[in-house]
Amino acid sequence: MNNEREFLDTATRRLQREIDADDHNRQAAIEDLKFLNGDQWDAAEEARRRLRGRPCLRTNELPKYVNQVVGDMRHNRARVKVRPVDSSGDVHIAKVRSGLIASIEYSSNAEAIYDYAGEMAVSCGYGAWRVLTRYSEENPFLQEVYLERIRNPFLVYMDSSAKSEVYADAKYGFVLEKVTPEEFEERFPGKEPPGDPVKTGKGVGQEAWYAQGAFFIADYYVIEREKKTVCLMGDGQLLDKAEAERLTNEWRAGQAADGQEAETALAAAMAPGAPSPHEAPDAAGRSAAAQGAVPPFEPFPPLPPSLTIAGERTVEMPRVRWYAITANQVLDGPKDVPGRYIPIIVVKGPERNIEGKTHVRSLIRDAKDPQRLLNFWVTDSAEIVDMIPKAPWIGTARQFEGYENDYAAANAENFPFLKYNIDQGAPPPQRVAVSGVPVAVFEQIGQAKQAIKDTIGMFAADIGDRGPELSGKAILQRQKPGDVATFAFIDNLARSIAHSGRVINEMIPQVYDTERDVRIRNADETEEFAPVNTTAGRIMEALAADGRRYPGLDREALARLAARRGAGAKYNDLTVGKYDVVVTTGPSYSTQRQEAAQSLERLVAAFPQVMTVAGDLIYKFQDFLGAEEIAERIERTMPPALVPPKEGAPQRPPQPPPPQMQVKMMEMEVSKMKLQVEQQKLQVEKLKALREAQGERSEVRDMLLDLLSEVFS
Repeated sequence: MNNEREFLDTATRRLQREIDADDHNRQAAIEDLKFLNGDQWDAAEEARRRLRGRPCLRTNELPKYVNQVVGDMRHNRARVKVRPVDSSGDVHIAKVRSGLIASIEYSSNAEAIYDYAGEMAVSCGYGAWRVLTRYSEENPFLQEVYLERIRNPFLVYMDSSAKSEVYADAKYGFVLEKVTPEEFEERFPGKEPPGDPVKTGKGVGQEAWYAQGAFFIADYYVIEREKKTVCLMGDGQLLDKAEAERLTNEWRAGQAADGQEAETALAAAMAPGAPSPHEAPDAAGRSAAAQGAVPPFEPFPPLPPSLTIAGERTVEMPRVRWYAITANQVLDGPKDVPGRYIPIIVVKGPERNIEGKTHVRSLIRDAKDPQRLLNFWVTDSAEIVDMIPKAPWIGTARQFEGYENDYAAANAENFPFLKYNIDQGAPPPQRVAVSGVPVAVFEQIGQAKQAIKDTIGMFAADIGDRGPELSGKAILQRQKPGDVATFAFIDNLARSIAHSGRVINEMIPQVYDTERDVRIRNADETEEFAPVNTTAGRIMEALAADGRRYPGLDREALARLAARRGAGAKYNDLTVGKYDVVVTTGPSYSTQRQEAAQSLERLVAAFPQVMTVAGDLIYKFQDFLGAEEIAERIERTMPPALVPPKEGAPQRPPQPPPPQMQVKMMEMEVSKMKLQVEQQKLQVEKLKALREAQGERSEVRDMLLDLLSEVFS
């Protein structure tokens, strides 16, 4: 009980310290929200005006500036990308982690969470969400990561001593929640609800836990340090000593499974205190091995480098833990939180540090006085206009006699004519012009509007007002100063999203540590399932049973892995390696798709010939009904060299040449055949000439023989 009391006292002191340290910012932020919502008049001044029947008009110019910055945030989405940072990391696994984080964001509706936090940071300087884990609905034995929106960021308190702007090095954090006694009993049955601070005598330090008719409970995250022995393995990997021993025992058990003798040797080696056969001493105390009777016993081959301990060191390792607490008791916990960061993500506006005190500001913080001035001058001009008398009619009493009601209603009714009595010597009744509204009042209204723009740093082009610019490029150049002036809010949101991805990335090895199929989401918003924490042999067996199970899997790389390291080689092991997170900002994929479609349409209009080489791509980016079918039909008519074959699709036969080419090819074939016929004719003529020549030689030879015979006879 004493330890729990000390723990709660420490938590309460920390909470009170953070409340005191940030109270000035919270008060200013709440005033910003109320002001943005329309509460823009001083309460005492508004009461005096209402009492006297005077107006308190509001011309709220601030929401359009907030909406513009929030719109820029939504247009330029920050996307998380994972990359390896050590030798154990792998580019392919980094891609799987990136897709897994994108899938977690999609299933958590993270875009809405980010947008809300960003809008709150712009409006009042504070926004927040947190990263949690839960058991999957499909499989209650498997955990998954998800994001949760924090609707009221003023209930979040982080370690103010943290140096990181996103509290990456925070040692603790609180998420408060106000509950009624009925809600408390429903959520924590059997727990005693906290009493009134005055009755329990907890002191002024406990008053932060209580509210009228309710009290606060807190999700308290704290990083605790515990000593561990870390082993440096032969391959450079760091493992906890218990984990290294477990892996070594598993490896030895696997080696022992090859034969009964090895298995017996394993049992003997693993039995506590049991000596090996070669260590049994004789009567003289000498072992058999020392006598030379038994050769040295080696039950196992040498350990691989990944299981060889190269060094050990005892260090203090951080461990994130969660507690549910009230002012006087621990309701739940401790529970281990995966990863090494406090899983609370805070988005803040730009900060100023004045004499060691941090001041967080919103977009509208410095524009409230110009907005008050605008409200005053708009109200004043309305009062002046209202108090200006209507143009009266002037005439003699005789002229209005009998028509008094008509002239009295002439300023309210649109009469087609007015009658009057003729009074000799007097002109007809006439209206008398009155003084107009002072021009200076409207000049003050314009100056107040300009002061709002000047303090925020956004001008006409930034909020959609028309200007002298005609081209889109000129308009974008005019908008650039306003984008730069408000970029701090967009950049802070991107940093917080990056830290959120970093928290998830650190959770992945502990949450997704079993063999399973995880859904990953690609950059083009397509989804697929990837096997993780498995072996090459199991994947090959699964593909043999169902060849379409993992359509995006690189089968050639899998085959090379199995050939190089065997069927037991680890595949997509998310539990090893070190990875870091970066973010890229830009339009979403759907926005980029629409922009690409517009650019391609302009390209086709300028160069229609591009349809012959990229017609399928042009229609793939279109969003009208039937565009995909048209793209597929165009793709089937294109040369195979321009369209790479899809994985698993049958090889397409080569496309026949066009008719003109076919005619030319036939003409060339006929010419070739004619040439062959002519060559054959020449060959025949040559043979004939040869035969004739041979015949003539035979005749000459016979004549010579006859002549010689006559001479020698």
